[in-house]
Amino acid sequence: MTTEFRIDKPGVYRRRDGKEVYLWPTFSRSPLRWFALFAESPMSYKDNGGFWIGGEESSFDVVAHVGPLPAEILQRMREALAMAEEQSKLTYEQREKYACDVCGNVPDEEGFIQHGRGCHVVNEDGGGITLVDFDEDPKQ
Repeated sequence: MTTEFRIDKPGVYRRRDGKEVYLWPTFSRSPLRWFALFAESPMSYKDNGGFWIGGEESSFDVVAHVGPLPAEILQRMREALAMAEEQSKLTYEQREKYACDVCGNVPDEEGFIQHGRGCHVVNEDGGGITLVDFDEDPKQ
Protein backbone atom coordinates (compact mmCIF):
# COMPACT_ATOMS: atom_id res chain seq x y z
CA MET A 1 0.00 0.00 0.00
CA THR A 2 1.23 3.46 -0.78
CA THR A 3 -0.77 5.46 1.78
CA GLU A 4 0.30 6.46 5.29
CA PHE A 5 -3.05 5.34 6.74
CA ARG A 6 -2.99 3.62 10.18
CA ILE A 7 -5.60 1.59 12.03
CA ASP A 8 -5.11 2.46 15.68
CA LYS A 9 -8.43 1.74 17.39
CA PRO A 10 -11.53 -0.43 17.00
CA GLY A 11 -14.12 1.20 14.80
CA VAL A 12 -15.93 1.45 11.53
CA TYR A 13 -13.58 1.72 8.54
CA ARG A 14 -14.11 2.15 4.80
CA ARG A 15 -12.47 -0.22 2.36
CA ARG A 16 -11.08 0.84 -1.01
CA ASP A 17 -14.19 -0.63 -2.70
CA GLY A 18 -16.45 1.67 -0.61
CA LYS A 19 -17.84 -0.98 1.75
CA GLU A 20 -17.62 -0.46 5.51
CA VAL A 21 -16.13 -2.96 7.94
CA TYR A 22 -16.12 -3.16 11.74
CA LEU A 23 -12.57 -3.76 12.93
CA TRP A 24 -11.51 -5.19 16.29
CA PRO A 25 -7.96 -5.91 17.49
CA THR A 26 -6.68 -9.49 17.52
CA PHE A 27 -4.27 -8.70 20.39
CA SER A 28 -1.65 -10.56 18.38
CA ARG A 29 1.95 -9.68 17.70
CA SER A 30 1.64 -10.85 14.12
CA PRO A 31 1.39 -8.27 11.34
CA LEU A 32 -2.34 -9.10 11.02
CA ARG A 33 -3.52 -7.28 14.13
CA TRP A 34 -7.11 -6.43 13.15
CA PHE A 35 -10.05 -8.56 12.08
CA ALA A 36 -13.42 -7.68 10.64
CA LEU A 37 -16.44 -8.44 12.80
CA PHE A 38 -19.48 -9.91 11.04
CA ALA A 39 -17.65 -10.10 7.71
CA GLU A 40 -18.90 -12.35 4.91
CA SER A 41 -15.64 -14.31 5.19
CA PRO A 42 -12.65 -14.14 7.57
CA MET A 43 -10.82 -10.88 6.99
CA SER A 44 -7.61 -9.80 8.69
CA TYR A 45 -5.78 -6.49 8.34
CA LYS A 46 -2.39 -4.99 9.02
CA ASP A 47 -1.98 -1.73 10.96
CA ASN A 48 -1.57 0.15 7.66
CA GLY A 49 -4.99 -1.06 6.48
CA GLY A 50 -3.59 -3.63 4.08
CA PHE A 51 -5.71 -6.74 3.55
CA TRP A 52 -3.90 -9.95 4.47
CA ILE A 53 -3.23 -11.21 0.93
CA GLY A 54 -0.02 -10.21 -0.76
CA GLY A 55 1.62 -6.82 -0.65
CA GLU A 56 -0.26 -5.33 -3.59
CA GLU A 57 -3.20 -2.98 -3.36
CA SER A 58 -6.55 -4.70 -2.99
CA SER A 59 -10.15 -3.54 -3.11
CA PHE A 60 -10.41 -4.95 0.43
CA ASP A 61 -7.75 -2.57 1.81
CA VAL A 62 -8.98 -0.18 4.51
CA VAL A 63 -8.43 3.44 3.51
CA ALA A 64 -10.43 5.59 5.96
CA HIS A 65 -11.76 5.70 9.51
CA VAL A 66 -15.52 6.36 9.48
CA GLY A 67 -16.28 6.41 13.20
CA PRO A 68 -16.61 4.40 16.41
CA LEU A 69 -18.29 1.02 16.53
CA PRO A 70 -22.06 1.21 17.08
CA ALA A 71 -23.12 1.02 20.74
CA GLU A 72 -24.96 -2.29 20.27
CA ILE A 73 -21.84 -3.97 18.87
CA LEU A 74 -19.71 -2.62 21.72
CA GLN A 75 -22.25 -4.00 24.20
CA ARG A 76 -22.15 -7.42 22.53
CA MET A 77 -18.35 -7.38 22.68
CA ARG A 78 -18.41 -6.39 26.38
CA GLU A 79 -20.78 -9.27 27.15
CA ALA A 80 -18.71 -11.78 25.18
CA LEU A 81 -15.47 -10.65 26.84
CA ALA A 82 -17.06 -10.80 30.31
CA MET A 83 -18.32 -14.34 29.66
CA ALA A 84 -14.90 -15.44 28.36
CA GLU A 85 -13.15 -13.88 31.35
CA GLU A 86 -15.52 -15.54 33.80
CA GLN A 87 -15.06 -18.94 32.14
CA SER A 88 -11.29 -18.62 32.11
CA LYS A 89 -10.90 -18.11 35.86
CA LEU A 90 -9.78 -21.39 37.34
CA THR A 91 -9.23 -22.15 41.01
CA TYR A 92 -5.75 -22.97 42.28
CA GLU A 93 -6.72 -26.64 42.47
CA GLN A 94 -7.85 -26.60 38.83
CA ARG A 95 -4.65 -24.83 37.73
CA GLU A 96 -2.53 -27.24 39.76
CA LYS A 97 -3.30 -29.94 37.16
CA TYR A 98 -1.28 -27.88 34.65
CA ALA A 99 1.86 -27.64 36.84
CA CYS A 100 5.26 -28.03 35.20
CA ASP A 101 6.53 -31.64 35.22
CA VAL A 102 10.06 -30.46 35.99
CA CYS A 103 9.85 -27.69 38.60
CA GLY A 104 6.24 -28.21 39.76
CA ASN A 105 5.27 -24.52 39.50
CA VAL A 106 1.58 -23.84 38.90
CA PRO A 107 0.32 -21.39 36.24
CA ASP A 108 -1.20 -18.09 37.39
CA GLU A 109 -4.78 -17.07 36.50
CA GLU A 110 -3.70 -15.98 33.00
CA GLY A 111 -1.94 -19.31 32.36
CA PHE A 112 1.70 -18.21 32.76
CA ILE A 113 4.11 -20.54 34.55
CA GLN A 114 7.14 -18.85 36.07
CA HIS A 115 9.59 -21.76 36.00
CA GLY A 116 11.96 -22.17 38.91
CA ARG A 117 15.73 -22.18 38.89
CA GLY A 118 17.05 -25.42 37.47
CA CYS A 119 13.93 -26.06 35.38
CA HIS A 120 15.13 -26.77 31.86
CA VAL A 121 11.72 -26.57 30.17
CA VAL A 122 12.36 -23.17 28.59
CA ASN A 123 16.13 -23.04 28.16
CA GLU A 124 19.27 -24.79 29.32
CA ASP A 125 20.06 -22.06 31.87
CA GLY A 126 16.82 -22.79 33.70
CA GLY A 127 13.88 -20.65 34.61
CA GLY A 128 11.75 -18.67 32.18
CA ILE A 129 8.05 -18.35 31.48
CA THR A 130 5.68 -20.48 29.43
CA LEU A 131 1.98 -20.14 28.67
CA VAL A 132 -0.46 -22.98 29.35
CA ASP A 133 -3.58 -23.44 27.22
CA PHE A 134 -6.35 -24.08 29.75
CA ASP A 135 -8.61 -25.29 26.92
CA GLU A 136 -6.40 -28.36 26.43
CA ASP A 137 -6.77 -31.33 28.76
CA PRO A 138 -4.11 -31.30 31.47
CA LYS A 139 -1.70 -34.20 31.74
CA GLN A 140 -3.20 -37.17 33.54
